[in-house]
Amino acid sequence: VVAFVRNQQRLEEVLYDEEDLVLGNLLDNEKKRGPKLTVVVGDVVARTDLYKGTFETKEETEELNEWVARAQDFFRFKGWNSNRNSTSYIQSLQDQDQIEEDVRIMEAGDEALHEAVSGATIIISCLSSLRFSNLWTDYLKVPFLRVFRQDASKWCADGTHPYYINYLSTKKILEVAEREQLKRDAYNEFERERLLLEEQMERGRKLLMNGNDDDAEEEGFESEIAAGLRKKRGSRQRQLHLVAGENAVDLPKNGLTPSSTDRIKFIRVSHSNVGRNPFRIGSIVNNVFRSSVTRFELLGEQLLEKSRLIDTIILRPGEVTDIERDSNFTSLQLCIDGDVPSPNLGLVGRDDIADLAVVAALTKTSLDDELSFSSTSNATDVIKQAKSTARPHHYTWSLRWTGEGSKTTALCFVKAIKNEMKLSRIRKMKEKKLMQYHLGSQLLSLRAWMRRTRPHALSVALTVYVSLIAAAWYFFGSTILEFALRARKHNLLQRFFPL
Repeated sequence: VVAFVRNQQRLEEVLYDEEDLVLGNLLDNEKKRGPKLTVVVGDVVARTDLYKGTFETKEETEELNEWVARAQDFFRFKGWNSNRNSTSYIQSLQDQDQIEEDVRIMEAGDEALHEAVSGATIIISCLSSLRFSNLWTDYLKVPFLRVFRQDASKWCADGTHPYYINYLSTKKILEVAEREQLKRDAYNEFERERLLLEEQMERGRKLLMNGNDDDAEEEGFESEIAAGLRKKRGSRQRQLHLVAGENAVDLPKNGLTPSSTDRIKFIRVSHSNVGRNPFRIGSIVNNVFRSSVTRFELLGEQLLEKSRLIDTIILRPGEVTDIERDSNFTSLQLCIDGDVPSPNLGLVGRDDIADLAVVAALTKTSLDDELSFSSTSNATDVIKQAKSTARPHHYTWSLRWTGEGSKTTALCFVKAIKNEMKLSRIRKMKEKKLMQYHLGSQLLSLRAWMRRTRPHALSVALTVYVSLIAAAWYFFGSTILEFALRARKHNLLQRFFPL
């Protein structure tokens, strides 16, 4: 388990505040076998991502130039041949494109991120930003109406802006995960070809061998029984591994754990404001005073939904609280449409959000059959499974506390998965029926566009600029009217602007 954190102090507060629970478990786990926690401290927002951001500050550039000058003087004193260019030797060993990519990754500070995501099967992102709006830089400064611009890196130099934390960081992690998935797909394709080739070679050996038919039949019968027992034993061990040793979170009893051949799963913890109407009072206040955080969170979610390589699950909790839920009186409600019914300002505990993310991470959610590359697998079956692989799924769930719901997160998860599968079948049937009509594809595209469109920027712009105009009229309206009447009385407009 690799934890990529931006704040070391915050990590220590989360791990070591509850000494009786967390610290005790950590001490006990030192003697147990299992996954170890590796902490990587870094930042997904580099200085080169910011507006007018550079890899080096002015002081660092001056210090580096001074060091290079001293190094040149030293080598010149030692008889170093200044005409000898070492760049040609580097270019002879590596490709120029690869060098530029490595330099870009190094300057962007993404080495730690690449290392953390490399080889990952599950990614859980909880990045968020708490930045209050600046009236001058966010709304009034030139270029005017910058609130409508999607790319805030062209004018905002604040690394805590939601554009960098909620949108750009999600884009970075998604790009790294998709590149990792392409490598995994290439490896899986290689394994399928290897199995097919081994099966063809085995069939050729059997055709060339002229042994006893009874012995061959008995050997084939015994190998078939052994393969069935190994398959059954492996599934039983895997099922026990799913539920054993998990004292903190109850997992589904009939669930399967993800394997290394599954698609990468990206779980993003968002907020229920994303699914609400942007013209509601709560959404307007949240966007106006918090730098349009809902808008950039929505843009990040849309990136995940457009991915064609990895599975994504978006969790939209309500108002988060540290209070523990009493399962005897309070239940957990999970809606698969991304928006809980009104009133949707319900509370939800951090523990429930974490439990649901863990259940979704440790339980297989892909709709396709799992590909197995064991020695007992039939190559023909593996090829058929690969061809029937379904597209990546994209789920958006919202959750809150309520009086009627499920007692545990595992029950919520199982119910949500069943509803998603049922809804997917109904949606495919409706789309297939609609495609039979004229302009059916255009209608489907229009529905998808209307479902994705959320005019957060328009709601913020109307609120801010109408309020500024009203305030200006309140303080300076009488002066403007008086000046206009005097100008009309003395015909000042005709004097200064004759027609």
